[in-house]
Amino acid sequence: MPLPPEIVDHIIDLTKNHRTLQACSLVAKSWVCRSRMHLFRDVVLFSNRRWQRVMPVGEISPAMYTRTLTMGQSGTPQGKWINTDTLHPFLSHLRDFRNVENLILDGWEPHGFSEGGLKRYFGHFGERLRSLELGGQRMSPESFIILLGLLPNLEDLLVKERVEGSEPTRVPPALPKLSGRLTIRVHTTSLFPTLCKFTLRFRVICLQEHQHDYQQLIDACADTLVDFRAMSLDYGKLSFDVSSHIFNPP
Repeated sequence: MPLPPEIVDHIIDLTKNHRTLQACSLVAKSWVCRSRMHLFRDVVLFSNRRWQRVMPVGEISPAMYTRTLTMGQSGTPQGKWINTDTLHPFLSHLRDFRNVENLILDGWEPHGFSEGGLKRYFGHFGERLRSLELGGQRMSPESFIILLGLLPNLEDLLVKERVEGSEPTRVPPALPKLSGRLTIRVHTTSLFPTLCKFTLRFRVICLQEHQHDYQQLIDACADTLVDFRAMSLDYGKLSFDVSSHIFNPP
């Protein structure tokens, strides 16, 4: 006896096992969409090769179901693939990830991207992206401003790579929301002045391994900040410079 589609969808939603979801996607065409929604919600790419070889491009790509995309490297020379040379043949596949809300770039090479390159390879994440995590080689303040300016609805930001260079003079191309959580895992002298080029509305700020005057950052978020934590890493031991502070905005 046929079941109403709402019941079938609910049963698939309750299925947590990856192999079972794969089986569900092969039962009928009407089961494919719901099964893929769970199968491809979180995608981790340590290389572009396998996805590029197996997955289709365009409207039938399962990338449309992805909400959290992690692009990382496997720790081998072949794993260093998040650069313009490798992303160029992967561009059509990368643009299929247009519904991503959380993007993790772990091990990318930001110095190789021009302003146009940043827009070309990451601009399509624009309206949807809410959370961004940056980790890899050192990034210039100019590139940092350009990248954040491409993401108008960005709320949460995690930085675990150094942002170094002279303080940028340019105005950000757009103003992201930056109204959620800010986490900084590295000591970098030019990051705060660069961040403060934007209008900051962070509610939670967590600074780790940090030895810098954070007053400018707090002042910029004074009207919205409700939770602030800062700590530094000295001689291999974790010590709290500032205990947890709760700010109650008027």
